Amino acid sequence: MPRKLPTKKSSPSTCRSGRTPAHKTRQEASYTEKDVERAIEACHPSNPSRISPEAAEMIFHVPASTIRQRMRGRTASKDAHVKQQHLTPAQERILAMYCRRWGWRAEPVDVDELRALVKRICNADVGVNWHLSFAKRHKDIKFRWAKRGEAKRASGLNQYNVDSFYKELKVALEDVEVENIWNCDEKGFQANGGVLRRRVICASEQKEPKIMGDESRKMVTILECVNPKGDSVSPLLIHEGAEKDGDWVRRNPCGAQ
Repeated sequence: MPRKLPTKKSSPSTCRSGRTPAHKTRQEASYTEKDVERAIEACHPSNPSRISPEAAEMIFHVPASTIRQRMRGRTASKDAHVKQQHLTPAQERILAMYCRRWGWRAEPVDVDELRALVKRICNADVGVNWHLSFAKRHKDIKFRWAKRGEAKRASGLNQYNVDSFYKELKVALEDVEVENIWNCDEKGFQANGGVLRRRVICASEQKEPKIMGDESRKMVTILECVNPKGDSVSPLLIHEGAEKDGDWVRRNPCGAQ
């Protein structure tokens, strides 16, 4: 019997015209508002070389249905509910700027304070998850866990001090070669005490076995020193001294200043 030839089947990912379907485009291709504006401009009747929405979909990866709806006057989804929001876009931008500024001043705005600010502006209470939507609309802000800092460092970090530091640094480094500029930093860690965990064998009825350890919590300081060329000095470990030699300090054999 003659063998049947395999019939040619159309690919499920393409239409008869060879164009990618709109639902496939929405899933695989992402587009921005700028792409939508370009697609509308390319399909606008006033454009002498205008193209069809289907052709614009292939070029700008914007669904043809979206192009037609936007040409009829439909607003973007992000602007559809602007009138229902508690704050106007301008007010939200100012509020986001306010949060950024106070965050850099080491006095960040928390969720409760943010709600109080919104209520003072629009005289209305916002929803429980309003702050999450607010952060999504403004990519330049983000909610993070804050750590406690020193007030003296926060007060000392101002524009005047920063500008003065870099002006003095520029004068000091005028006649200094790059390989002679070194940066030194220190980090302290606990030599003993703290959390001590060890896998041990004990009685099955013993729920929480303990390990005896020194609780003096002695600190060790490690110093690192590098220069802009990538050279480094071997790390220096500074342990707690047992006693101080006063005569050695007075004689100063190293000529320290």
